[in-house]
This record gives sequence, structure tokens and C-alpha cells, in this order.
Amino acid sequence: MPRPSDELLFDPPTPANNAPGVPFTQTIHLYVAGKQVGSCLWHHAGESQLSGVVQIIDLTILDPKHRRQGHGKRLLNSAIDESVRYCRLTPSPLRQLWIAVPHTQAIARAFLTGAGFHHVSSLNYLHPEQELLIYVLSLD
Repeated sequence: MPRPSDELLFDPPTPANNAPGVPFTQTIHLYVAGKQVGSCLWHHAGESQLSGVVQIIDLTILDPKHRRQGHGKRLLNSAIDESVRYCRLTPSPLRQLWIAVPHTQAIARAFLTGAGFHHVSSLNYLHPEQELLIYVLSLD
């Protein structure tokens, strides 16, 4: 089915109310000229010691010709907005977002730094061939 010219689709939609303690994961799809150009997957762990913390699991612009046009920023801002909306349903407001990025992804690291994220840790034991860098955006 063709998509409208420029559209964000939320799968699933952000709920209007929260089932206490239930984790929530959402994929945001970005369509431009009827074609999907990117997506962002984020996760809230539910009510736990991580209340108020959201992980961005994946942020991807699919086709290189669509990169560096603001699509990644639009997806990231949408994920932040939806995370804030979701966390309003929980006992803790959104305090932090975090994402793991392979150290080889210099463009992704620069993008995150430009969006206000800070490198806070490095993990070399999760992936045998690549160091992962943890970036955090603090909102409190």
C-alpha cells in the first residue's frame, strides 16, 4: 500500500494508559515520497530500577542517498517525544535515553554527540570483534 508523501508511523501506537510494570517497545517508521527511508526502535523496561530510562535499540536510515538530510534527527526527536509521552504514564518521568554504537561508526557517534548525547562507557566484552560505545542523553 502506498504511503503519503512524508509520514511517521508508530508501531504499536503509544498507549493512552499504562499497564503497570509492563515493558513497552515501539518502532517508528519514516516514509518519504511513499517509500520507507528509516526507522527507530526504542524500549522502556517497565517499572523497575530503570524507570525513566529508555534504550534506543536501533536508529537506521536505510538508503545512503537519504542520509544527511535530517531524517535521522526527525526519527530521534520522534523517539524522544514518544518516550516522554510514554513515561508520563509511569511513576517516573523520562530521565535518560541511551544507545550502544560500535566504535567503528564515526558518523553515528558524531550524530549522537550533535544531538546532545555523551559517551559514558565502552564495552568490549559484549561483541567479540568490536567495542561498543554507550552514549547517554540526560534530560534531568
